[in-house]
Amino acid sequence: RIKGWNQQRASRASSLGGERTSTQSGVAKGLWENIKDDPGVWRKMLGTGGSWFFFDWSFYGNHMLQGKILKIILPGDPAVGAWENISLNAVGFVTVLCVIPLFSWSGVRWMQFWGFGVTALTTLLLGLLWPAMIDNINGVLLVLYYLQYASYWVANTTTYVMSSLVYKPSIRGTLNGLSAACGKVGAIIGVTLFTLMLDSCEDDDSECTDDKVVKIMYTSMTTAICGMMCTLYGVGVEPTGQKYKANAQIKCKDQIHLNRIPHQPIEKAVADDADQ
Repeated sequence: RIKGWNQQRASRASSLGGERTSTQSGVAKGLWENIKDDPGVWRKMLGTGGSWFFFDWSFYGNHMLQGKILKIILPGDPAVGAWENISLNAVGFVTVLCVIPLFSWSGVRWMQFWGFGVTALTTLLLGLLWPAMIDNINGVLLVLYYLQYASYWVANTTTYVMSSLVYKPSIRGTLNGLSAACGKVGAIIGVTLFTLMLDSCEDDDSECTDDKVVKIMYTSMTTAICGMMCTLYGVGVEPTGQKYKANAQIKCKDQIHLNRIPHQPIEKAVADDADQ
């Protein structure tokens, strides 16, 4: 017994030593070597940095103009405008609280993909309905604008955590920072472009303002679609999370039930399938 115990200790120490050696050699290889050793790293970078770029373009571009757009939808004194902005930001806060618990259930990739999808849909509807409704049915536009703002906070949370899912630890921090930098470039473009578009109109030229708002919404729709494509191609939307695992377990048990020998207990069939 003592001899067997000593052999187990020796083999365990040997395996730990091998892990430490491989870890140290991985660090010694350097950052660039670790990046090159990660298969499809630049494709993943498109999924993290590219989607962050297009998200920040639309989000920050619209966020800087939200006060002006709310004033166009519901004109009023500054106190009314302040409460409109507070309520809109509260929508984002509630959305984050609802979205984060869903990460483990549906998976971050799916959440990001459909977050961009809802943004594309709401901005498309705003662009289509704005000219016809701004003067008489602006309540519908307000609801759509709130839904658009809520949809932003889905991708706003997923872009922060996506890098931790697709990159190995030795390069995760660097490429997460690079992805965030891509997002800030998009934010600069969005804020600059959308502000110039809306400021090009005179204060009393409502027709010009409405036309620019429509163009901003269509541009935001385009960036959302680009974000969906970057997510789909870069990191994929393969099913993940507890929802997928539960469905996979049900399908597996159903298949085992069909393949088992007649009158064989299902527990025995599951055990045989596991052995195979």
